[in-house]
Amino acid sequence: MKLQDQANKLAEAIKESDEYKAFKNAIAEVEGDKEAEDMVKELKVMQFEIQRATARGEKIDEEKVRASQELYHSCIVNPKLANFFQAEFKFTKVMEDIQKIITSAVE
Repeated sequence: MKLQDQANKLAEAIKESDEYKAFKNAIAEVEGDKEAEDMVKELKVMQFEIQRATARGEKIDEEKVRASQELYHSCIVNPKLANFFQAEFKFTKVMEDIQKIITSAVE
């Protein structure tokens, strides 16, 4: 069987996973709520900027870190957003596990 065929089977298995379905549902819920969607976008931008600065070895702006933590705490008290972040975490964990399995198999 070709590698592409196996990759397609893996993609289908991912789409059928509970983690993927829960994440897609959580995304749809957030996309239906402009305020929630804006909060997620703002938090993602803040987190990206902090991660980018860290990767570049730059000094981390403590005010930006504090602001992102405050926004995160504001997000998780909203049940819709708490569900989104939990679903995102679980799906990301599955994808990381798959990546580890593939990487370790070809080392």
